[in-house]
Amino acid sequence: MYDGKLIAGGWFTTADGVAANYIASWDGTTWSPLGSGMDGYVYTLTVYDGKLIAGGWFTTTDGVVANHIASWDGSTWSSLGSGTNGFVYALTVYDGKLIASGSFTTAGESAANNVASWDGSTWSALGSGMNTSTRSLATYKGKLIAGGWFTAAGGVEANYIASWDGDSWSPLGQGMNRFVDALCVHNGKLIAGGSFTSADGEPANRIASWDGSTWSPMGSGAYGVSCLTLYNGTLVAGGQFTIAGNKVAAYLAEWNKEDGCCICHSAGNVDESPDCLVTMADLTVIIDHVFISLAPLMCPRTGDLDLSADGLITMSDLTVLIDHLFITLTPLPPCP
Repeated sequence: MYDGKLIAGGWFTTADGVAANYIASWDGTTWSPLGSGMDGYVYTLTVYDGKLIAGGWFTTTDGVVANHIASWDGSTWSSLGSGTNGFVYALTVYDGKLIASGSFTTAGESAANNVASWDGSTWSALGSGMNTSTRSLATYKGKLIAGGWFTAAGGVEANYIASWDGDSWSPLGQGMNRFVDALCVHNGKLIAGGSFTSADGEPANRIASWDGSTWSPMGSGAYGVSCLTLYNGTLVAGGQFTIAGNKVAAYLAEWNKEDGCCICHSAGNVDESPDCLVTMADLTVIIDHVFISLAPLMCPRTGDLDLSADGLITMSDLTVLIDHLFITLTPLPPCP
């Protein structure tokens, strides 16, 4: 969001039929270009010092040289010094400075291996940086976190993820066995997504959480997580997967239960037993809730069982589940 509008960047040249080169804004009713846009893909966006910052694979914006990173003040695009000599994949703000990471070896006039900071006038390196591409950034417990394709940070072994405390880089446990492409903070934990299958040497299927000392898997995970964000307090993952937590989830899924059995927009949204199947056991749970114990449901969002979408768990929801199990076997509705 910037100036009250949703900003979208990517690999497009029109938005709703309007010319918009790789970046556009949405005011709630209409898509609009931001100047003449860029000459290449916009990969990442953030806000710094009251300006919208875009990073990506471009080298000009509004006809002005802007090497892979540029700022928008609401009317005009500007370069950030001489930019970087390679792609910018991630942006964040840490310790009052803009942090950019990607696949580059210089930022402005400084040598900077795949990560650098901008203080409003000058680019600076963060130690000796990483030994290859850095794809994601976040802040967690007062530290800058970087994920990517690297195996060393600041000259120290750091398998695909590392933290920066303002002076030096450190690994996060044993790290992962493969790339980290996305980072997010949720419920006091750092969440990492990517193409890895282990974290700290333990199985973790492409997504894992870090509590400051230990990595933990998140349910049975998903195949290929490339982006993470929060929506209404819920962690949402996107990627190449069609299954998440052993349930059908086409490229998008939400995590709202510690054992991963409540993935929205699938038949699993009433899997209260939990056995990752919608069966008589789930029917027993909803009957108990409606008629007997009124015990709290296992999922934190009662909407997971609000099949009639009226905001209440009532007889009408029981009717929908009975219909699914015994009569029509029709697909269950998505979470409201």
